[in-house]
Amino acid sequence: MRRELRVHGVSGTPPGDLLYAAPVTYDQGWDLAKVFEPTRDDWDVKAFHWGSLTSKSSLTALWILLAPFAMANLAGWMSETPNVWSRIWIRVAGLSISGIFFAQIANMSFDIPFSTGMSLTAVRWVYTVVCVVVVFGIGWLSTQSSFKPLTPAERLRYLFMPSLGAMNPLMKDPEWDDPADFEDGVVGTRLWSVHSIVHRLRRLHLTFGMTILAIVVSRATDNAALGITALSLAGLMMITLGLTTESWAANRVVLGATAIAPLAGLGVLGWALVTLALDEIAATSLNISDDLTYEVALVLGLAAGFGLLGELLTGGLRKGWVPMGLLAVAALIGANFGLTGAMLVETYLTEAGTTSETFDAGATFVTVGMLGLVLVIALAFVIATFFPKEAAEGSRIRRGILRARLLLAVAGVYAALVGVIAAIWSCQGEIDGCTQNNIQMPSWVTEDPSELTVLFGLPFDPTSLLGWAKLLMVAVPATLIIRSIVGGLLNGQDSRRKVGILWDLGSFWPRWFHPLAPPAYGPYAVTRLQTTITEVKPDVLAAHSQGSLISAVALCLADEDTAPQLFLTYGSQLGDLYPSLFPAVGLDALVDSTISQVGGRWLNLWRQSDFIGGQVIPELGTRNWEVITGSGHSYYELTTEFCAARQAVLSGDLFRPSDADMASCWEG
Repeated sequence: MRRELRVHGVSGTPPGDLLYAAPVTYDQGWDLAKVFEPTRDDWDVKAFHWGSLTSKSSLTALWILLAPFAMANLAGWMSETPNVWSRIWIRVAGLSISGIFFAQIANMSFDIPFSTGMSLTAVRWVYTVVCVVVVFGIGWLSTQSSFKPLTPAERLRYLFMPSLGAMNPLMKDPEWDDPADFEDGVVGTRLWSVHSIVHRLRRLHLTFGMTILAIVVSRATDNAALGITALSLAGLMMITLGLTTESWAANRVVLGATAIAPLAGLGVLGWALVTLALDEIAATSLNISDDLTYEVALVLGLAAGFGLLGELLTGGLRKGWVPMGLLAVAALIGANFGLTGAMLVETYLTEAGTTSETFDAGATFVTVGMLGLVLVIALAFVIATFFPKEAAEGSRIRRGILRARLLLAVAGVYAALVGVIAAIWSCQGEIDGCTQNNIQMPSWVTEDPSELTVLFGLPFDPTSLLGWAKLLMVAVPATLIIRSIVGGLLNGQDSRRKVGILWDLGSFWPRWFHPLAPPAYGPYAVTRLQTTITEVKPDVLAAHSQGSLISAVALCLADEDTAPQLFLTYGSQLGDLYPSLFPAVGLDALVDSTISQVGGRWLNLWRQSDFIGGQVIPELGTRNWEVITGSGHSYYELTTEFCAARQAVLSGDLFRPSDADMASCWEG
């Protein structure tokens, strides 16, 4: 009996849908990545299902809140000329995005309650509780692992224990250097093992966040000693981050500083909370968190500026705009989350329909800037769909998708221009120094208190640009996000699978650039599939969409004597979409190695109407079969071309059969 092993793509296709048969049985030995099989036909067909890695746990419903961190991590993998310089600036920019997140948390739990008249005792309690919940909550989410469930004790150990063993749990073959400085890319084993870099970066980010929370208290209580200590620790985290990326990563002083950093952060935050409980709040009108957000955003801009300078010096300035564009999108989405939360908190604590204090000069600029970014990307997408017009590229929508790198580059240029304008504007005004309060928006941009209308329970001025920006960039996304979280928590895995598409695409790559992103499922899925291929020894390995990437990597890592007689991919992004998005991770080498591993026995099915995987893999030549029947990205398994490709195993002929033979395939 012939054996076939199918691997699904994004959205966690259920095993029954993948096999087109019921009932299914499965191997109980594994938890999240399982092998299913049907009871039908002359083929022994099994389905390797990895979708539970990104949708089974109820916690995955909360991952949408980590989207900015996931994008910051992806920015590192999209770099076209990865080197020490690019890795440093991308990681420092990611650290700044973490800082913006914590500053927004402080705004919602400290500035707004104080400004709306909440009692000082209540403000102190709210901020203390929120600080504890956020620090340990983010720590809990960031220590999720696809390899094995972690106990609470293990999570605390990885977060706070000041030892080298807690930063490199295996201690089997310690690799203290930066694993992102790799040469073999996806075809090597190094990418798919556990690395200490994730544990080290997590400690630095969490400590940096705790210093942000402490700085807010130092400014509210005019405690200079606390402020200097917190700022010094924050600066030390940035320096240590740079040294962790550079050749100093294995230096014992750097490792020691990283090991004790979380405890130092807890000490500074504890000092801040005690100060908050005992000292008077000096500020009569708080705007501390917004000012701090502005300052951290400047650090983000400086990191991006130095990054572009480094790219210029290495001859790759044009190539640096793509990661900058994704980091800009990540920062603006994070700001969107912060503004949404601030509006909800402020509306809850005050009367709906009153003028919002959340949208000061800086917040107004950011909100209008977000609307501008969306419009610029949309315009670039429309233009990209018209050029070029080769028939091989399919529909206009597909042409736009294939130019995702161009769209991100446009976003990067836009962000740089807006950032420079904001920096110059904030330093040119009636107030000495550089401050967001120097940014004075024209009257047609800001809201008129007499024109406010309540929508979604929030006040808007439909006669102003800010009102429409708030509606389109804050209220509507907030409604969708809250609906997604609630639906994911209440409606089970099927509901979470829809949002899980984001993590299927974005969480394949390890968290080497931002540790607070959702856990990477790629290493677990690849190693599990590699084991399955060795055990099952399928005659046909059929992989759809994202499954083609997972399967190709697993094949390259598996023993040659377990290679299938046919590797069949369909709706695959390995042709041009992924190589264009991730040009420096070795996908071309992966395709060549896979062809060698299977002895050239690789067929790729594609459709003109498939927006995502409607592409040929150039190295396969005539072994790219266009699928005429059906449309879109799904149901390749029901086509005559799929059947004919499957039957090619019996004949040993990988040339496309005639239409008559193709039509009679299922009859045979």
